[in-house]
Amino acid sequence: MYILMDFEVTSLQKPALFLCIQMELCDMTLKEYMMTKIYHDNHTTRLSFWYGLINAVHHLHGYNIVHRDIKPSNIFFKDGIIKLADFGLACQNINNITSKKSIDIGCSYYRAPEIDSGYYNSSIDIYSVGIILIELLLQYNTMYEKDQLISSMLKTKELPKLMINIYNDLIVQMISIDSILRPNTMNIIKKIEKIIL
Repeated sequence: MYILMDFEVTSLQKPALFLCIQMELCDMTLKEYMMTKIYHDNHTTRLSFWYGLINAVHHLHGYNIVHRDIKPSNIFFKDGIIKLADFGLACQNINNITSKKSIDIGCSYYRAPEIDSGYYNSSIDIYSVGIILIELLLQYNTMYEKDQLISSMLKTKELPKLMINIYNDLIVQMISIDSILRPNTMNIIKKIEKIIL
């Protein structure tokens, strides 16, 4: 990380402070993958990416960090490895659901419903990851069609037809309107390992 200062200022101005973040050059984002390559991949490949994501979130939650903005454009691939990025809205120690927090976070349908109340905890990341799992298991021909399927699901509360249905119960828990019913990352990983093994 570099901090740069602009010293070309007039006599009464303070120097401007610029924060520059140097990051690894990645191959693509999950959003780009869903727009191009997903159509050619089977559910096993798609699930391997999602498994990398849930492990990244588990790592964060282990340090009591909540990302608060998990979405495909913040998930990168580098040599087949998932990298979670954009920690601009991340915060620490918000497991206390009783304290009011910022509601200006999250994006569209990746945003957990309780955010609007200002009272939430790390389960908001679980909601986002659940929506991403649905997207990865959906069969669609265009991004517009995917958006329509997800929007319809959120209105009707019924899962759309997925490539495989063995994850349906887990998905329903992850995207529950009641945040208390959402499993934590460790329970999700255990459930996935039971399914796989």
